[in-house]
Amino acid sequence: MKEASKKKRIFAYLIDMFILFVFLGVGAMLTNVSDNEKALRLELSEMNEKAVLRETSVTNYFFHLSEISQDIDREHAATGFINLVFVFIYFVFIPFFLEGKTFGKAIMKIRVVDEEGNDASIHSLFIRNTILNGLLYLIVSLLCIYLIPGSIYLFVISILGLIQLILVLFCIFMVLYRKDSVGLHEKLSHTRVIEI
Repeated sequence: MKEASKKKRIFAYLIDMFILFVFLGVGAMLTNVSDNEKALRLELSEMNEKAVLRETSVTNYFFHLSEISQDIDREHAATGFINLVFVFIYFVFIPFFLEGKTFGKAIMKIRVVDEEGNDASIHSLFIRNTILNGLLYLIVSLLCIYLIPGSIYLFVISILGLIQLILVLFCIFMVLYRKDSVGLHEKLSHTRVIEI
């Protein structure tokens, strides 16, 4: 079982991210803007104008910004759910049924396996991708839309996004700079990426 090179892993990841962003971008462009969202965006614009003219306090501005952001995200909850399903299918189901390969990995002739070299389980693939590809962030952020008070929503979502970014960068750093090229996502999911 030959470990995949860092170069192949990076290119496979970039290919997969390109596919993901194209799909999610096309999906976002096909989404209609509701009248309620238009009204919320107008309210946001007016609020920003007041902030620039210093007609509102900073505290009031951020509380109101948080509430409007939450309302706008509620308008996009269905799209968020579709994004979650796509990420789950692309990074968990497809590799489960295609012997550990996404399209990027297939092009680069590498695949995900468990630590013994067997096909990775769906559970391992899920754990791997909650960290590396933001599945946990997508799940929690969708829940926050409905469970977190509007006044702190933007703060909580921003912190979650920052944590997700740090986790991805940490995984990439580990893959690039550890001798065994094993990232946090692989340590926790007991998976490896090997050459085909």
